[in-house]
Amino acid sequence: MNAETIRKLEADPETDSLVAEKVMDLRVQGEYLLPITAHGTMISHYSTDNNAMQKVIDVMRTRDFWWSASYKMACFVDDLRKPGYEVRFRCVYGGTRGDHIGVADTLAHATSIAALLAVMGDES
Repeated sequence: MNAETIRKLEADPETDSLVAEKVMDLRVQGEYLLPITAHGTMISHYSTDNNAMQKVIDVMRTRDFWWSASYKMACFVDDLRKPGYEVRFRCVYGGTRGDHIGVADTLAHATSIAALLAVMGDES
């Protein structure tokens, strides 16, 4: 999956599964964590829930990334009148891994995009 595809991901269960697998290092099958128990453990809603988003931020900190976010106008290239969230994961060690920026309507969605860009690489 390349960076442009990641930037276009919607806030949905498919993105949540991708975050669970690639960022959180969890084994997933569809919308469930593995191993599947009798009751099944659903994947957290990383792209829509701010509490789940905080878990993503915490994991990214262990990978030496700082998190910053801002809400601003002219955030979307295709609609400069539309406000949105810009989330940035920056490597603690300076320019060794660069900045990874996610832009979306909600904070949790933008954080999911930025985290995926950081762990999968902009050149993925």
